[in-house]
Amino acid sequence: ETGRFVNPWLSESTNGESGLWNFLRWKVGGSWERLVGRGAKNENGEYQRGARTPSAPLLSSMETRTNGLTHAENKERIKLTWIGHSTTLVQLPGNFTVITDPHFSNYAGPVRRHNPPALSVEDLPDVVDCALISHDHMDHLDYWSILSLIDSDKVKHWIVPLGIKAWLIDKTGLAPEKIIELEWWEGVRLSKVVRGDDIDESNAKLIPEVEGLVKSHKDTSKTTRDGFPNSSHRSKNELVVTCAPAQHWCSRTPFDRNRRLWCSFAVRATLVCADNRLERKAHSFYFAGDTALPPNGFPLHRQIGDRLGPFDLAAIPIGAYEPEWFMRETHCNPAEAVEIHTSIRAKRSVAIHHNTFDLSDEPGLEPQRRLNEVILESPNTMEDFRVIEQGDSIQSPT
Repeated sequence: ETGRFVNPWLSESTNGESGLWNFLRWKVGGSWERLVGRGAKNENGEYQRGARTPSAPLLSSMETRTNGLTHAENKERIKLTWIGHSTTLVQLPGNFTVITDPHFSNYAGPVRRHNPPALSVEDLPDVVDCALISHDHMDHLDYWSILSLIDSDKVKHWIVPLGIKAWLIDKTGLAPEKIIELEWWEGVRLSKVVRGDDIDESNAKLIPEVEGLVKSHKDTSKTTRDGFPNSSHRSKNELVVTCAPAQHWCSRTPFDRNRRLWCSFAVRATLVCADNRLERKAHSFYFAGDTALPPNGFPLHRQIGDRLGPFDLAAIPIGAYEPEWFMRETHCNPAEAVEIHTSIRAKRSVAIHHNTFDLSDEPGLEPQRRLNEVILESPNTMEDFRVIEQGDSIQSPT
């Protein structure tokens, strides 16, 4: 045993022994530009050092096109605002607000950001029910952003995969009681009491309560399809967050590869029903984090869709896939992102993880161009998988 987490369908390549060597092979094995600081590729595929220079101070938001951060006008819809990279602000029915992989800083490790975040920490709503952290890479788990969020006291709960709780406590001083640590297929239920007889979501209590942890594979006949016990709390809006698998890996230094778990997240909001005789309607969101397609056709994302889907809205990465020999077990390309969209049975997906940091060899705008090409070849997905600008919002379909 290595004492490290693995992708169980591909354990030999994720045991932490070859990651650094392959990274050096990629960075040093190519051209002199890669060795001294390759910059970005231009649209002709040529390295151009300093090709991108921030046009505005970072850690302050760009002029936003979100038309405010209110929940969707239609209370039956989920609203997502893309802040940049894998950071999204998701507002769900039931007065729930979620932020994913919050990153507002100049750098992700040594890589400089070339677009400022669309929103700053100060721009966020006063209450963010939970922050979802998918893994420990520096473009997803950002020290300075977390400190800013702690200082703001806006995030009420931090939901993370195994191993990241200890890092948050040790490095940032985050209070342990604010952190909910999960393994794959484990989830947590949060709830908000609705005041009085009016079930309008604006009457929901602002601060969510933790109902408890449940294994989503628990063997019981008294569970919902996502594995949680059927709730008798008809006076509560509920948010179930499930830690789901992903094809990825973890590391913040050359010496801690896969010491912490990585994941995706399924989020399901259920509202108080005006008539107790009616089935309560759920609204579902999927955050893919960082993921590739597992090799040899292993149906990971189909399993997620069958177990936790379908999803009204999903955020799926489309960038950082070149060179293919190095990235294929780490990130998905646009065609693979569309395959994930189909497998999880998402009604609508939005592209993330592109055109923010130069993490790989493809030109910055290539992922969205390739995604558009794939979509044109599959007319059924034309309205279902969209690219939006940073700062723009998108809603789940009606």
